[in-house]
Amino acid sequence: MFVIVLASVSALLSSPFLVWGFRIWRFRVTAEGDVITVSPTAGRKYTFSVKEVTRIIRKTKTVSSWEEIKKLKVYTKTRHVSLNENMTGIEDMDAYLMRHISPDKIITKKRK
Repeated sequence: MFVIVLASVSALLSSPFLVWGFRIWRFRVTAEGDVITVSPTAGRKYTFSVKEVTRIIRKTKTVSSWEEIKKLKVYTKTRHVSLNENMTGIEDMDAYLMRHISPDKIITKKRK
């Protein structure tokens, strides 16, 4: 009985970490040319053109005169993609979007 209770508690306590690891391992956003491809954790992969982007919200923080990207949200007419500072390559995606999207569609919110 003790072993069953211990195993159940262990499974319940470790499940959020397993779900979190699966989300990070599986979620991917790639940009090539004028096409952005999103592979979500669950669901089908989808693509959209840079021309379909309606707005981008950038949340930044200035650290010792250097601007760090904290969060990026890319909106199209039907979907949106959120990227946070813990994701590998967020700086590269920000640079890509800054090059390919007109400045009037980009909103930057600065935190101090």
